[in-house]
Amino acid sequence: MTANYIINLFAEWAWSDNLDPSVISPEICLQTTIPSAPCLATLISKSIGIVIIAGAFLNKAPIIYNIVSNQSVVGIAIASIYTEVLMYSNGAFYSFLKQNPFTTWGENAVLAVQTIGVCFFMWQLHLPKIGFIHRLVALGIGILYITFTLYFLPPQHYYLLLSVNFPLTLYARGTQMHMFYSCKHTGSMSAITIGMNFVGSFIRVLTTINEVGWDIPLVSSYGIGVFLNGAMLVQFWVYRKGTEVYMRELADKNKKQQ
Repeated sequence: MTANYIINLFAEWAWSDNLDPSVISPEICLQTTIPSAPCLATLISKSIGIVIIAGAFLNKAPIIYNIVSNQSVVGIAIASIYTEVLMYSNGAFYSFLKQNPFTTWGENAVLAVQTIGVCFFMWQLHLPKIGFIHRLVALGIGILYITFTLYFLPPQHYYLLLSVNFPLTLYARGTQMHMFYSCKHTGSMSAITIGMNFVGSFIRVLTTINEVGWDIPLVSSYGIGVFLNGAMLVQFWVYRKGTEVYMRELADKNKKQQ
């Protein structure tokens, strides 16, 4: 494997399939020792995308850690979790079907899988208990959704996947915010996860514009995420004392049960 082969492979990844091949392409960007500003901007954008995707693997880790440590899902709205699965899946399927660069949407796929994992914890620890029929219906709906989206949704209607994400995002975040308001604490939810969502959504607005262009459904879906995740971060600050009290009470309860 020669150095030229590695360089050409890297150039294909970084600069192929861009919005304007007459300005950005592997051939153009390799003409000079230091690539032009548009080439560098695209390279930086794709590199940031890789970092966001890598970070997505840790996104739900703080929530899962809190759930396992506390053996409780209090403070987490199951309706919000279900809606998040659909929301992230819509984002991933839209870009996959539109053949957008993986660096612009990979984290959505990772987050969808992780949120499904949180669902399983909810099924185990939620009070009142979630029954078998509930779980079976949820799995059935998931299978039907995947099948319809991949095999039956016409290309001219792909935009619907992100169009419905607007009300889905409002519902998912609104339900979770209402849960915080009702409990007056944030329970097992993690400020780290919400903070990562906030930063990731903000950066995604910029990288999507650079790599895909002004795809209004896609850019606006990330913009909504910035606003709502920011509002949830404010709630973490507002209910911080209530959360401290709840966590102390939960720790005392767990000690007594041991």
